[in-house]
Amino acid sequence: MKPLLERVPKYSWKQMASACEIKPSKLGNKIGEFSGIATALYALYERGEWALPWEQK
Repeated sequence: MKPLLERVPKYSWKQMASACEIKPSKLGNKIGEFSGIATALYALYERGEWALPWEQK
């Protein structure tokens, strides 16, 4: 985690970085699967091909 924490100030505003708490994922090996699903759903959402359940009419 140390290399990541050293880079946070370079890529974020000071106020945001100081409010962040970075911890290891509790998802373990499944983190890649969930991030892939989230990325795909976001792409569909941005193209208007998928809606969040609470946004559906």
